[in-house]
Amino acid sequence: MYLSTKIYICITIFFFHSLFAQELVNIGILSSYNLTSIKVFFQTAYSAQFDNNTELWKLNPQQFYQIEVIQDSLVLLNNIDGKQFKAKNIYFYSPDIYISEFSIINHSKKSRTYKGNFKVSALSGKLSLVNVLNLDDYVCGVVSAEVGKDRHPEFYKAQAVLVRTYALSHLNKHITEGFNLCDEVHCQVYYGDCLAPPIKEAVASTHNIVIIDKELNLIVAAFHSNSGGQTVNSEDIWGSKKDYLRSVQDTFSIGMPSYKWKKKISLEEWKNYLKKYKYPTEDEKAMNYILNFKQYNRSIYIQYNSVKIPLKSIREELKLMSTLFDIELNETKDSIIFYGRGFGHGVGLSQEGAMKMAKLGFEFKQMIEFYYQNITLIDLKKLNFFRDE
Repeated sequence: MYLSTKIYICITIFFFHSLFAQELVNIGILSSYNLTSIKVFFQTAYSAQFDNNTELWKLNPQQFYQIEVIQDSLVLLNNIDGKQFKAKNIYFYSPDIYISEFSIINHSKKSRTYKGNFKVSALSGKLSLVNVLNLDDYVCGVVSAEVGKDRHPEFYKAQAVLVRTYALSHLNKHITEGFNLCDEVHCQVYYGDCLAPPIKEAVASTHNIVIIDKELNLIVAAFHSNSGGQTVNSEDIWGSKKDYLRSVQDTFSIGMPSYKWKKKISLEEWKNYLKKYKYPTEDEKAMNYILNFKQYNRSIYIQYNSVKIPLKSIREELKLMSTLFDIELNETKDSIIFYGRGFGHGVGLSQEGAMKMAKLGFEFKQMIEFYYQNITLIDLKKLNFFRDE
């Protein structure tokens, strides 16, 4: 490892440590676009720091700035006065991170607005972009992106607590890349600033509240769209058993928009798929079983004698909405139909089930306690006190 790289990592670790103390998070943004240039519009006052120089250059608010990679270095151009600056890293700081705001326009002319500070680096000929912002502003943005508008306030509160818990329990997920979390489904979907007042109110009213297990550890705050009427044990999907991620009968998800689905494929395609798992497709009894497969409670496998096919593999490989499905041969006997229930992996909170609970008058704590067992909702400051004890 080169000395400069070691120094950069040390600076980054120190940078992260100081940020966490201020409840800030570093979010890698727009990486899937492979950007080489962007336009940035600063709605509020910002200053730029180039590499590790202590001198700050004040930017003009309400103006566009062009940032592009040229020969693995960054060039910052002020489109008004033509000033140019070159650097490997540029840090954009606001005097007040809580009211700061900037917008990024990429090469496809799409714009996203963000709160907080902004770090840009040149990495392998591409732009590496990191949004540094207050944790609750990030939570608000994720809730907005994950569930959208016009939801019940109690459901927004439940989702905010889950998003905050997930973020804090995964702060090292991208640490080697120079940030905490990305803005895609690999972590949590984040499109920038949240403008919906009901979501902001829900995040503010649950400020600092997280979910912990019996050992005072932040839980894996898993959620999905619809359980199909029964959630899944964590080990049945991910192989890791969590006492708080237990299968529960979930009547709240029944009848919701993603509760039922079906998919049709040819019988020949199904047989070819089964052969990958050495299923005896020439055995009449074996085929009769798998062409009339039923799940009255969630199963983990389709099993016939010694052959076991994981349902999660079938879901992933055939692009099904869930693992909770029955199989039937159609009337012409040339296709099979998957009759399914639910949408998503099925572990943890069902979003549509929680939406139903909210409409029925349940509070956000009751929703969380229904879908997660042996857990406690606690303020972060109290959690730190108990851990110190």
